[in-house]
Amino acid sequence: MATVLLVTSAMAIGLVRSGLWPVAPFLIGTALLLCFALHAKRPERHGHQHIRVDGNGVTITTGRARRPLVIRRLPLYGLTLERDIDPDFGLRAVRLSLRGNAIEIAGELAPCERAAFADSLETALAGAHCPLWQRNRVLNA
Repeated sequence: MATVLLVTSAMAIGLVRSGLWPVAPFLIGTALLLCFALHAKRPERHGHQHIRVDGNGVTITTGRARRPLVIRRLPLYGLTLERDIDPDFGLRAVRLSLRGNAIEIAGELAPCERAAFADSLETALAGAHCPLWQRNRVLNA
């Protein structure tokens, strides 16, 4: 943000020197509003999700800044691992669903990381003796 303000100030000084001083306050005001918006949304970008697989079920803990922690517990039996695969983009979404209720997981990851995560989750669920259903949906086919 300091870089934005520094560059904008240099541009405003250049405008004042060239005689276009009425434009400088608007340029500085726009930069200040941009910095304020970036600063206000910064905590919203940082989230975390912990997924724990044990013999009794799957625990999904999701948290974001300024929001309360959400803990969901799913039993092992009846789980479906859903993957949305885009041939051009990669793995778009991974969801765990149970009786029609789906929870999107690994949404913060890149597509290649999401695919590796889905494979690891599948291995962990198999290690917990979970009779897992799988549904792969190809998008834009």
